[in-house]
Amino acid sequence: MLAARGWKRLAEALTSPVLRRRTQLGAVVLGLLFLIGFFRCHHRTVLLAYETVTGTRTQWSANWGMTKREQEAEVVSTFVRGRTPPGEPLYIWGYAHDVFWRTGCRPASRYLTPYFIDGRFADAEAIVPSSGEDFRREAAANLLEDLRRTKPRLILDVEGSFMALPHLELVEYVVKHYRHEGNAGPDASRPFRVLQLNDDGP
Repeated sequence: MLAARGWKRLAEALTSPVLRRRTQLGAVVLGLLFLIGFFRCHHRTVLLAYETVTGTRTQWSANWGMTKREQEAEVVSTFVRGRTPPGEPLYIWGYAHDVFWRTGCRPASRYLTPYFIDGRFADAEAIVPSSGEDFRREAAANLLEDLRRTKPRLILDVEGSFMALPHLELVEYVVKHYRHEGNAGPDASRPFRVLQLNDDGP
């Protein structure tokens, strides 16, 4: 309704010889502002549509965080597919849910994010509040129960922080039954540290 009223006043101003030049200038400025806003909001949409239709990857999207994350997920998923058949349990300590659907592996635990165990959202909280310590201790015990039950062949530690957890029984279980097999990720800040189940199993 506000736009209709403004459009009516603009049309009236365009018929006035005195206000015509100012109105035309104002309309041009508004048009430019609209185009700038439209470009800022939708240039990625247009670029992604072009890349999808042509089946190519352009230089403009190569450095986007989402592009790098997609490439990372494919590298890690290729590694997992070479060691774990689809349908088997896989545990990922960190935020990399797309690896599950890319590999066809099922989550080895009821916890898909570390937040319930360590109290940190990815890239958000530097300090963990002490108020939820009992809940986190219970969640760590549940995770340990899940790992004992599902016995995932691989544990992927996205940022390499799993062994620094204060939940000793959980960490000791992983240390005893899993061995470090290098990294699966292409980025040093997200190494996807690979923990492989020992041959004798738990």
